Amino acid sequence: MTEPSPAATSTKTRKSRPEAALPKPRRIDRIAPWVDVLSKVATVAVLLLAVLQFYESGREKQRERAMQLVDQWTAEGNPDRLARISGHLEQVMVAAKTEIDRLPQDMQARAWENAAQNMFQALSRPTDSHTASVREDIDVLLRFFTRAEICVSSRLCDAAVARAYFGVEAQSIRKELAPLIDIRRADTQPSFGQGLDQFLAGIRS
Repeated sequence: MTEPSPAATSTKTRKSRPEAALPKPRRIDRIAPWVDVLSKVATVAVLLLAVLQFYESGREKQRERAMQLVDQWTAEGNPDRLARISGHLEQVMVAAKTEIDRLPQDMQARAWENAAQNMFQALSRPTDSHTASVREDIDVLLRFFTRAEICVSSRLCDAAVARAYFGVEAQSIRKELAPLIDIRRADTQPSFGQGLDQFLAGIRS
């Protein structure tokens, strides 16, 4: 019987030897990357929450400042000023109506224009105490809207609150006083009523 050669025996031995087992990954090694990801996500979420809280806190302060303007509007008697201004404009035009009604129909439109122009010219350079008082009311209102515009444009006041409380009044004042604003700007005050215009532009944006 032939004996197996040493080389064959060595080869057989090598084939039958179990391969060295690879080390199994530990559970902590599998979890660690996810822990790192979750930690980063949590950090970002905390930062976002802090930003949102800061933003909301800023918005709340803006609303509070805007409400302070609302309180000032009333405390300073501005609703009464607005009523006095409107009453004066109406009174002057009603007084002019008697004379205008006597004119021929084709002359009345021009007469109304002249009456309005004369009324605002008188407000531009008052010569009597009553007209001077109305002009002072106008100047006070325009100064208020200059303050309001600064508050809105500097983002100290909430524009939405300012629009809700003052939008209608501001538009009404701008429309009623447009001739006076044009006269003063063409005369010696090119910035007359500018704060009111900028306030209206600011609450529209």
